[in-house]
Amino acid sequence: MSKRQAMLDKGHTMLNKLENACLLEGGSHDEFIEKEYFVKMHDLIRDMALQIAGPKFMVSEDVPDEEEWGKDVEKVSLLSDRESEFPYISPKCPKLSTLLLLGYATIPDSFFVHLHGLKVLHVFGGRIKSLPNSISDLENLTSLRVYRCFDLKRVPSLAKLTALRSLDLLESATKEIPHGLEKLVNLRYLSLRAYNQEMPPGILPKLSQLQVLKLNCGSNSLTVNGEEIVRLKKLDLFKGKFCGLNDFNTYLESLEGGPSHYVYCARKTKPASELGETVKLLPKDVQALAIFGGQNLRFFYKCMKSVCIRECEEIEDVFSYSFTFPLQSLEIVQLVKLDKLLVLFREEKVTPAPMVPPSTFSRLKEFTICECPNIRQLFALGVLLNLANLEQITVFRCLQLEEIIARPKASDEVDEEEAKEIVEIFPRLRRLTLVISPELNTICSSSNVILCDSLDSIEIEECPKLKRLPLSLRRINGQLASLPSSLQIKIEKERWELLEWDNHDMKMVLEPCCEFSYFKVKSQCG
Repeated sequence: MSKRQAMLDKGHTMLNKLENACLLEGGSHDEFIEKEYFVKMHDLIRDMALQIAGPKFMVSEDVPDEEEWGKDVEKVSLLSDRESEFPYISPKCPKLSTLLLLGYATIPDSFFVHLHGLKVLHVFGGRIKSLPNSISDLENLTSLRVYRCFDLKRVPSLAKLTALRSLDLLESATKEIPHGLEKLVNLRYLSLRAYNQEMPPGILPKLSQLQVLKLNCGSNSLTVNGEEIVRLKKLDLFKGKFCGLNDFNTYLESLEGGPSHYVYCARKTKPASELGETVKLLPKDVQALAIFGGQNLRFFYKCMKSVCIRECEEIEDVFSYSFTFPLQSLEIVQLVKLDKLLVLFREEKVTPAPMVPPSTFSRLKEFTICECPNIRQLFALGVLLNLANLEQITVFRCLQLEEIIARPKASDEVDEEEAKEIVEIFPRLRRLTLVISPELNTICSSSNVILCDSLDSIEIEECPKLKRLPLSLRRINGQLASLPSSLQIKIEKERWELLEWDNHDMKMVLEPCCEFSYFKVKSQCG
């Protein structure tokens, strides 16, 4: 595990140096657990690199004629954006070590006949249905990746490719386990897709060098035996589906130091009366938890950063006021299709009345709630001041939801001067999405405002009862500060005109940022 991490760290160090020198450009997009980062190369830098590399590198949008393949070429990238047919050629390039093929519909068997020095072969996209049989003879191949080939049904025998260290077939449409998989005794990385079957016994224990094992997960996915996973002593990352809860428990009970990150997905596939076994434990350092169709959920641990709960039939609440630590570490919360969800926090029946533990949600960055038809309010007043790091709020099709932040009840004792004081909330909010929530009438009370300093996106659609958009700008020398240049507001035109404003100047300042839609805005009576 430490050796693999050292290799990853070294690779990232090299990428960081190139990015800091402006030879690469960085970017990112949001994933469930965390952001996924990538780098890309500017066109001018790319042209310069190819010129420096000379005949060792070849990059082309068309497959060159056979005589154009030089004997000194080491790395080749062929990119077709037309899903063109691959010509019947058989280049002789003894030094060719890396080959990237993107967007081709077919690859002839003749192409790889003389490419026995090939070490890295990546095939991307295209409507290719099968890989040529000649791949089976590439005995020096160390990395084979087939990515986003959704028509690919067949992979030739891999039995001779004993030098393979990385095999990635997860993002393809292959339905069968490749022939000869058990022969790949040097595999460190295996990413595989297969349907409606169990991994044949005896294959995984032979892959004793595996550090990463990723298998497709879902109702029709490949399943594995827990005892065989336990025998993979070097495993650093595992994603897969166990044959049953007994296998899952066997795996967890064996962990001693084990992997450093977990995503646990529990999918209810049988009636509760037939399940028999239950989950006995989860590793105490779980950072991400995803549960699909489970019940009786109270798995919250100190290190947990991300939780996704989806399609759980009986759940009425997600968190408990009795938790003393776990909600301080949460960064991402996703709640989807919880038909009976009424509140986020379960009130403990104790005396005196429970208080929200200090720092609850203090690290929360993203909160998403979708298709939870019975919840009426999201955040209690007790956690409002803890939401200083919240960057994204997404609400979709919550039909009974009335409030994002609960308003003070008439019975609450609030000092008059305190009630008049304007409190700024969500100081880091970047994205606010409120869609198809017909009863939503309040984002926050009239004493709260959201500064636009960090806002990038606001989307409001089919929320006919929403009257107030609590946005504000700082004042500098009596003048409103400038809006962020990236801010975009998507809203129905009629809803925009009906909104009430604490400061009418805000409407005029924000209107140039609006992208109006023209859905019919329903009246409050429906």
